[in-house]
Amino acid sequence: MKKKRIGRITATILIMVLMISSLSGCGRFMNGNTNGNANVPAPEESTVADNNEGTQEFNDLLSEFQTNSEELRLQETYNQPMLNLPADYVFEFECSAKAGSYAYDAFCVYNSPDLVNIGGSRFNWNTYEDGTLRVEPNSALYLTKEGSVRSDGTWGTLNELYLVQYIDLKTGEYLETPIVTPFTVEHDLQAPIITQSVDENNCYMLSWKEIPGATEYVVYEHFFDVGYEVQCITSETSVSADEFQRQKESDELLDLFYQDLENAGYPDYITDRDGVSCMNVALEYSDDMESGYFLVVAMGEDGKQSGTSNIVDVREIANKLPNEIVDTSVEVNVESALDAPTYVDVRMVDGSVQQMVIDYHGAQLYGYENDTNKIAIQAHVANTLFDNFFVILNGITSEELMEDGHLITERQDDILSKIGGTQTPEISISYTPSEELTQAIEAFREEMSDYSAGVTPEPSDEPSSEDGMDLPDTSSATASEQVQLMNEVKAYVQATLNDIGSDRVNDVFYASNDMEAWIAMCLIAQSEVIPLPVEVFPEAANINYVSMVFMEAYRQNPLSGVMVQTQYSSTDQALLVQYAETPEVRIAKTKEELDTAYALVDRIIDDGMSDYEKVLAINDYFRLNASYDYDSTATGTLTPSMLTEPFIDAHTPHGILCHNYGVCESYSEAFVIVARIAGLEAMCETGTIYGGGHEWNRVKVDGSWCVLDVTNNDVDYFSNALFNVTDEQIEGILVPDNSAIIAYENYAATDPTKEYYYVNGWSVTDLSQADDILAERLEVSDYAAIRIPADVTKSELEEVLEDLVYDHEVNYGNAGAQFNILCVAK
Repeated sequence: MKKKRIGRITATILIMVLMISSLSGCGRFMNGNTNGNANVPAPEESTVADNNEGTQEFNDLLSEFQTNSEELRLQETYNQPMLNLPADYVFEFECSAKAGSYAYDAFCVYNSPDLVNIGGSRFNWNTYEDGTLRVEPNSALYLTKEGSVRSDGTWGTLNELYLVQYIDLKTGEYLETPIVTPFTVEHDLQAPIITQSVDENNCYMLSWKEIPGATEYVVYEHFFDVGYEVQCITSETSVSADEFQRQKESDELLDLFYQDLENAGYPDYITDRDGVSCMNVALEYSDDMESGYFLVVAMGEDGKQSGTSNIVDVREIANKLPNEIVDTSVEVNVESALDAPTYVDVRMVDGSVQQMVIDYHGAQLYGYENDTNKIAIQAHVANTLFDNFFVILNGITSEELMEDGHLITERQDDILSKIGGTQTPEISISYTPSEELTQAIEAFREEMSDYSAGVTPEPSDEPSSEDGMDLPDTSSATASEQVQLMNEVKAYVQATLNDIGSDRVNDVFYASNDMEAWIAMCLIAQSEVIPLPVEVFPEAANINYVSMVFMEAYRQNPLSGVMVQTQYSSTDQALLVQYAETPEVRIAKTKEELDTAYALVDRIIDDGMSDYEKVLAINDYFRLNASYDYDSTATGTLTPSMLTEPFIDAHTPHGILCHNYGVCESYSEAFVIVARIAGLEAMCETGTIYGGGHEWNRVKVDGSWCVLDVTNNDVDYFSNALFNVTDEQIEGILVPDNSAIIAYENYAATDPTKEYYYVNGWSVTDLSQADDILAERLEVSDYAAIRIPADVTKSELEEVLEDLVYDHEVNYGNAGAQFNILCVAK
């Protein structure tokens, strides 16, 4: 594979371009000089780029690796964070009289790394007098168990804040790029770090770690611009949406639902009020009302309380949260049990509609007195709390349905068996200082003392870079503690990557900028500590960005194995990472994965192949030779901490590459490794399918990005149904969560001409073409499949099948549609 080598990467940021000009009350920034401020150090003074030769050596290391994105920048520059400031801290700056006349617009304080105060609130007041500009707290929020009040003279309950400078304090001109200084405020108790997620029923969950000294926790939602409303108070360290106060209002929606059924004339038993038809109701949000933002405050004895936690936005996972069934009942004409519908449309909290699987296990059957060929089935919707969905079947007796009912459940079980194969690591990244994390990092430093002293292990016989790998030598008499920590970790990372073989790592390596490259190298080397000193990576002061880059580095570098959890130490400016396996075990598996992948490329890829042919060869090899590990998903929702030794390989490329056995993660990650070695651009993508966790791929084919799901391409009759499809073709089926890819818009799949059925002439845009193609294929095979438009109705499909029978005298035994593929078997 021909490698693309790059020199020093001067740009460091991929996305998170924030529209500062739209912020209310803080003034717009325009072109101007970027002279710094007074008592907050300017970024150019804190970076080591100009005065530490280690930075150049770091870029020499980066030149060993292939990068995968254009150089982009944040709109802001960052200072070193300031931690544990007094609650009444006042910032003071030397300032010219001209700049002082713009004092109000010179600085603004935000409580979110997005640099947007929800509701347009302003937490600071700026004054200028005798050459000094002061930024002091004003009308900041103070949260109580009853709600919120304004606090004068302190930063209130606010904890993690961002001071943004917009004006040059010498010239009074607007800065070209605002200067951001993160800071935290000291409180009685440590602030929680909260995460939002979904449980096995796709119900919303908030969770956090226990806070020392806390007796209870108050959950707030921001509502309008008047403050924060208490949702619930709990002594636990997690809470579901069902426990939110406004969840009680769902009863009103149930009333409307039952009334609709009664008006439609369905039997009285359907109106029994023991089912669920709406869920996650408390999470419905409105952008106009600025709702859907949640945070937690820890409360202790004697009025002690913490600062606010980080704020989570339900919009980030709203496409994973079922809200209501689009049609709470469906009536269809059937000839056999298998004609019963498989999927139901469910509206999510964000308003999107997704297909979810109907679960017929334990369904209740109800007959009609005046029609023995009509049955009502009260079914469950898989991976939800919905159990008030009704399927009305016309044309079948209860005896016939009971006799063949196992065919329906077997069909649904086959679909559901490949759902939920992804593991989601726990990410806790915040500026909240933690003595526990600092102690853990110190313990790691002691373990790495041999490496930092220059003692490295003997390299194996594995291929390695000809020139070795020179990580940054940031040791100097003036280096900060954070930079010294990076210097200590680099020796271990360098030795490990050289042992694996840097050229081989480079062939499958992904990074979009300097910081992501360093994170990815540490992950592949299984370093438990990943230093991110702001002196080396100024963008590391943006906590949101660190979280996104870390997750992308983890997902796009499958050699990282399985990561259980990641926490951030603001004191050490480092990530503390826990892996599912020991470094020795994981590194050995990394070598095996690369050995197998290179051998596979030599075996199935030829130099003259097109991109399409390469993708097809890799896809079909895994489809025909690998098997899905159903045992790994049969235990229910898997988190990384639940993974035991027999299941770990199923969630890494090692399973499919080395054992031909794994779940969707293993399929997707194995494909990425082999595809990149073969010279293709490929990405892993995470999200859901039918409401369950899933992982698949995006791959570039002759200049166009396409969606590829190797796991679900291995399906009888519907083979390669998700081969090089477009975003439009998978809408409502494969639903990305956008956490694995930051610049998602750069990977849009819009070209249908690379799709498998299109290339083979089995795709129709007009159903009038369908019967001829099906008949032609059935002449040489026992079954035939074609791709059909996504908006085709069941009645339209029935017409096609009737034409097939009468026009071509073809008898078919069964027909079904999945992934917009119509399959007919003789």
